[in-house]
Amino acid sequence: MIKEWKKEQSFIKRPKLDEWQLEDFQLTISQALNENKPVQITTWANGEIVITEGLIQEVDK
Repeated sequence: MIKEWKKEQSFIKRPKLDEWQLEDFQLTISQALNENKPVQITTWANGEIVITEGLIQEVDK
């Protein structure tokens, strides 16, 4: 019961990205792919923020 309450209290609503943020995201990924640079990407999944680090090897079109 307490575990469920803590999970509900820490739930983060899914952020809404505007057009500028999406464009910036695409540019960052494209540059990282072309320059073989590591990136840190922050995503939202099931009410939590997830941080992933690594190299972009390919992008689905």
